[in-house]
Amino acid sequence: MPADPDSIELFAKYNGWVSIHKIAEKTGESVLLNWLASIRDSVEEKAFQLLFDTKDIDAYIDRATSSARINNIEAQHDNRNGTIPEVISDFSKIIKEMDSKEAKALVDNTCKNNDKKVMQNLKKIAYSYIIWKTARKLCLSFGAGTLNYIPKDYPKPKKGEDIEVQKVNTNDPDRVDFFAKWGKWVAIKKMSIINSTKNEEVAMHLALIGDSVDKKLFEMFPADVGKELSSYSDSITKGRNGKLSALAEAISEVASQQTAQVIGKATSKYNNMGQMAYSYLLGKIIHGAGLDYKVQTELLGKAYPEIKVRKPPGRAKKG
Repeated sequence: MPADPDSIELFAKYNGWVSIHKIAEKTGESVLLNWLASIRDSVEEKAFQLLFDTKDIDAYIDRATSSARINNIEAQHDNRNGTIPEVISDFSKIIKEMDSKEAKALVDNTCKNNDKKVMQNLKKIAYSYIIWKTARKLCLSFGAGTLNYIPKDYPKPKKGEDIEVQKVNTNDPDRVDFFAKWGKWVAIKKMSIINSTKNEEVAMHLALIGDSVDKKLFEMFPADVGKELSSYSDSITKGRNGKLSALAEAISEVASQQTAQVIGKATSKYNNMGQMAYSYLLGKIIHGAGLDYKVQTELLGKAYPEIKVRKPPGRAKKG
């Protein structure tokens, strides 16, 4: 019997929120990278929003990023458009400002909970949200990029061909299902949602999908370039603790001329790899500094130990 064709599908419907993507067989790798990043960002954003009300943090980040340069290589209507090192430099400054008393008080208020253990772990996740949201405002990404990181001469998906974003019947039951079969990569994560399902349970499931996709994004990066950049990242983050101020210092080094030379040398065999290399390096720097840009499932499990991680059916490999 012929093998099932490669495809990646996300169907997520929960309490009025819908995110549906289908990536078809024969999609080019550049397009695949872009849409995997889109799926990851969609599930991660919703996971954050299910854990705490993000509106006050969002407003704070809007003010902090209002005059920063952005990495938008396609739309030229914004005079704030900047080079990758310039945008990363601004990113570093903003992250440093987020370590202020005002920001800490904002996080405390956002994550207020009568259970100190829950509040402590939610605060750590909130700082991951700050990192993720700030980067998104500046059109930066981690691990692999969105369209901002894919050169203009790369093919892009056309409606009805590579990508299907389907309409959903509002009467359909809520569920979050993710299926991926792409080469040797297989990931199946399914969740039926009932009236008693809690927000944190859905957030955990979404975060696990995000972890699987994020891991794949890093694996798709050329191994030789990844090895060089991982080693460089280790040299930058050595001795850094899990504080935003320390992360800001590490990120500032990514904007340096030395980093440009390291990336240039590491990607010399590849065309148009520079911007994606910065994205990969930023992800490694954040992890190396003891922080994250995703909902950390370990912290979420500590906050809500009653959450049971559901194993996928069948004998598929864990994604």
